[in-house]
Amino acid sequence: LTITDDTTGLYNVRHLYDVLGQELKRCGQLKHPLSLAFLDLDQFKLVNDAHGHLVGSELLARTGRQLQDLSRKQDWCFRYGGDEFVILMPDTGAKAALTRAGDLLYALMETKLQMKNGLELSVRASVGLATAPLDGTTVHEIIGAADIRMYLVKSNWRGKVGVA
Repeated sequence: LTITDDTTGLYNVRHLYDVLGQELKRCGQLKHPLSLAFLDLDQFKLVNDAHGHLVGSELLARTGRQLQDLSRKQDWCFRYGGDEFVILMPDTGAKAALTRAGDLLYALMETKLQMKNGLELSVRASVGLATAPLDGTTVHEIIGAADIRMYLVKSNWRGKVGVA
């Protein structure tokens, strides 16, 4: 329970920092790349405003499950906080991560999520990507680079993947 997010069932941010640190070390020793996608749901506040926080929480949970389903077996999915998610892609370079994140984002946005009250909702997200060692070699450098790119996408386009 100490590593799991209550709402989504995904790993939590505390576990992200531990796993990312371990994976950065492992990939560094093996000279393998490691990529991280930072996702922020676009205009999520509108869901809470229109349908209430219970529906908002259910949408977060269903989004988390969908991200897990869309990810590869070797990827790690985390709820970072609020309406933000992280997908950690070990042994994945920048080009492969861009393809993976684009495919995942498209599939996520095409999915209709069925709520318990009968509502059918979909989500859009803005994504920032970072790859070690190109964008850094520490936990804070990688998360920071992906976060900055996500905010660049959110500020200018929404619903896209941002890279260096």
